[in-house]
Amino acid sequence: MNRKIISQILLVLFIYTLVGCASGARYSAMIPDDHSILPVPENFFLKNAITLKEVTGGEETNPMWTSEVGGQELKKALEESLRRKQLLTPPNTGGKYNLSVNLEKVDQPMFGFSFTVTSTADYLLRNNETKDITFDQKISASYTATFGDAAYGPTRLKLANEGSIRENIRQFIEKLLLLN
Repeated sequence: MNRKIISQILLVLFIYTLVGCASGARYSAMIPDDHSILPVPENFFLKNAITLKEVTGGEETNPMWTSEVGGQELKKALEESLRRKQLLTPPNTGGKYNLSVNLEKVDQPMFGFSFTVTSTADYLLRNNETKDITFDQKISASYTATFGDAAYGPTRLKLANEGSIRENIRQFIEKLLLLN
């Protein structure tokens, strides 16, 4: 093959990688595995006591650009993660604690064979009765998706987004479980 044909093939592959349809992070892929988090003590004071009041931040994915983490998907991932660890208040009941989460930023690379995404979120847990702050912390977490995870760039970025949020939620729950 001559150089012109090879150059054209590489250009088409490059454009396909850039313009291909990006999809947003899936909430189900942002939920930490149960075995990756400490077990909840039987008499833990936050057991079935947290209401997810507010989730802000996040950005909807533009299919013609890059994968992002949507606010609704983040909220669903947080709710399910807290539910699985028996920290979320049962439906239609008032929790003793309100949780507000703000996804401040999701740092993403523009290109590469390995994509490392770092997410930063502020978590604020407040006692409903006393209005005292029980937990107020900013958590940053990173995750790297490699070419071996997905050859297609937009998919690799989506996997890195999901992994970063999953690790962020995991760290948050671990820190909650260490509270007295």
